[in-house]
Amino acid sequence: ARRRAPSLSKEETQLLQQINQGVPAEVRKRYWLLDEKLHDGTITNEEHQELSAIINRIELADAERIMNLIKLAQLRNTTVDSLMEQLGIRKPNYA
Repeated sequence: ARRRAPSLSKEETQLLQQINQGVPAEVRKRYWLLDEKLHDGTITNEEHQELSAIINRIELADAERIMNLIKLAQLRNTTVDSLMEQLGIRKPNYA
């Protein structure tokens, strides 16, 4: 008997790409630097505004990722928790 490799639909492929995209590494690095300055009390007003903008960007990306996880779970007729387990995605510490 021949075995077929599982294949993904175009929609599943696009959702997986979007789920795995995330925020660029340089943005996350800048976030950690500014967050450290915030906790040290050495952040300037301009840096604080930049930090707020980065936080908004990260939160938006996280919300889009969750929406894409929900869509993919619905396509696969499973729960988001089960899908995350299948994909090896861990819940954030704050969840």
